[in-house]
Amino acid sequence: MSSLSDRLKALRKMRRVRAACGRPRDTTAPISLAALVDAYLKDPPNKWVRATEWFAARDGLSAVVNVSVRSVAPVGRGGRLQKHPHQARIPAHVLGQGASALGRQDVLQKIKDASDFAALHAVINAAFEPINGLGKVVTYDVALRVGRFLGRSPWAVYLHAGTMKGAKALGLDVRRSTIPVELLPIELRRLTPAQAEDFLCVHASVLREFRATV
Repeated sequence: MSSLSDRLKALRKMRRVRAACGRPRDTTAPISLAALVDAYLKDPPNKWVRATEWFAARDGLSAVVNVSVRSVAPVGRGGRLQKHPHQARIPAHVLGQGASALGRQDVLQKIKDASDFAALHAVINAAFEPINGLGKVVTYDVALRVGRFLGRSPWAVYLHAGTMKGAKALGLDVRRSTIPVELLPIELRRLTPAQAEDFLCVHASVLREFRATV
């Protein structure tokens, strides 16, 4: 049987080899949910988590919104531009429609006036709703990037795609659109809501191991 040190090394490696919100490649059972959270917190953020800061560092709200929707950042080798894997299958012209929808002055004003992350998310969701191809994941990702610029952080975990699978694996109620942090397993309450969203997505395939302990 592998030692605790070996398992933690394997868990850290598991996060390094994933692509954005990919699936873990380690198929052995983790030691505990707490150890999995420990490994997540100790591992340096991947390039796309760091890219959130790049999106938010543009000059002015309009520029931040535009690059956030288009989902392209200089994270490749030598600063080469790459599209976020979450939005890789969305055609550029569809993302362009989203950028135009959010770039209208009245919508920008609503974004600026959003009092918290939930209000910001609602504004973006309403603007994207008529556009085919812009769903829950891109809505959340754009809200997270723009929210970083505005100082609006999520107060709950938003459920979509892999995050919903992770929450379901833990036996959490996935009929709701968000899960308040206080309803998460106690081990996950050490994470911010944004980190918990990423954690549930990243480790969706192994979290069922801990369902009985939640």
